[in-house]
Amino acid sequence: MKQLAIVAVLLILGGFVYYTKFYQKDDPVALVRAEFMNSVQAAEAGDVGAQMRVAKMFEEGTYGANKDFYTALLWYEKAAQNGNANAQIKVAEVYFFGKNGIEKNMAEAAKWYKLLVQKNNIVAMNNLANLYMKGDGVPQDITYAVELYKKAAELGDEVAQYNLGRAYRDGRGVERNPQLARTWLEKSLAQGYADASLPLAKLLLQDENNSNLLEAQQLIKNIPVEEQNSIDYYSLMGDYYARLGKSAEDQYSSAYQWYSKAADQGDSYAYFKLAELLRQGLGVEKDFDQAIMMYQIADSHEGSRANITLAYLYLFNQDFPKNYDHAIEILQSPKYVRDKIALYYLSFVYQRGLGVAQDKVRAQQLVKQSCQLGHQEACNQLSH
Repeated sequence: MKQLAIVAVLLILGGFVYYTKFYQKDDPVALVRAEFMNSVQAAEAGDVGAQMRVAKMFEEGTYGANKDFYTALLWYEKAAQNGNANAQIKVAEVYFFGKNGIEKNMAEAAKWYKLLVQKNNIVAMNNLANLYMKGDGVPQDITYAVELYKKAAELGDEVAQYNLGRAYRDGRGVERNPQLARTWLEKSLAQGYADASLPLAKLLLQDENNSNLLEAQQLIKNIPVEEQNSIDYYSLMGDYYARLGKSAEDQYSSAYQWYSKAADQGDSYAYFKLAELLRQGLGVEKDFDQAIMMYQIADSHEGSRANITLAYLYLFNQDFPKNYDHAIEILQSPKYVRDKIALYYLSFVYQRGLGVAQDKVRAQQLVKQSCQLGHQEACNQLSH
């Protein structure tokens, strides 16, 4: 029976080929169907170009194929497995963005992006870096993410340049470097990537140069509308009015309002800046208890070091309530065991005997550790 079935299929196919060969000139439907059948046969035989054609036929519902993206994806994956770069990009993006009813699958997207990175595909570098930055579908590796951003940025990708600029600005996966941050953000903006306006403006506001303030003002005007309802924008506007407040005290109240909007959405930087305003009584009534709470909230966020600032205030600020025990508890916490600033401040605790027995040997050890971790002031102290 099986042999008879095979013979029957062959006869049907043979009849179809005969029909299309001799009558397709007068039958456009047969022509289209023949093209589809020939493409399927070639695709099943391993022809990568045919696999791409068949995938597109099913994706678009052309040449008599039912519109079926699931089937299309299977053919794209076959072509991708056979090394077709366009198919690899297609499959990676389907899983990265979740397209046409296919759920996002970052591990699957990463698999294809890794292959594309080997082919110097800059979009793949940037998207794979995003996955490593977040630990989404792959183990988190911020250092490797920045390496990928840098490679794509050097090849001219404006999105990677933007991401690399932010990494240098924030010190994520790389030593903080405002000058390099500015360089890469300006490169991105020069290529028309408008999103770079916001972090570049924020960076310029941190510099006291008046010409930078004027440049930041211009960038703020050009920030895309869709970016103006974001935490980053609220935080930026807080920085802007805080900067204006240095020459016009009444601007600090506006800074406080903008930082509050960012803090309401969980921005640790905004909490830190609110703490600074509350501590100094700028734009708001001075309130040490509220400031301390804001520092602690800011520090609870990943990557924030606000409590180190709080420890410094407890130890050295004349206007802030002294609390040596709490300061030492902060500086000796496991979170800061290898923090160069915390170690440096702790060296003063032992050098001066602030809340502990004076121990100059221990103080010197802490200065050395801080220097080894790259703190320049600690290294300068050792050299004298």
